[in-house]
Amino acid sequence: MNACSMPADASADQVGMRMHEFASELYPICRSITGGGVRETLRRIERHIPLTVSGNISRRFSLTLGSGGAPVRATTTNGGVVIARD
Repeated sequence: MNACSMPADASADQVGMRMHEFASELYPICRSITGGGVRETLRRIERHIPLTVSGNISRRFSLTLGSGGAPVRATTTNGGVVIARD
């Protein structure tokens, strides 16, 4: 039974217990901004409420820098950063 199929007369305690169960299911999923855990979390949330996810979460990104300007700084906590010229 998902959250949307709870009886209309469900008590606050029943709703709270269901929410706690769902949070307990989501908690162990390892999430980072570029990892599969974010997508898995969103898939599980989508089972309970309508959700539209667009775009692509990827480890690669590209950008165009203008001619000059302030320095660009890239920081990561999950691995190295490579800056290359095409």
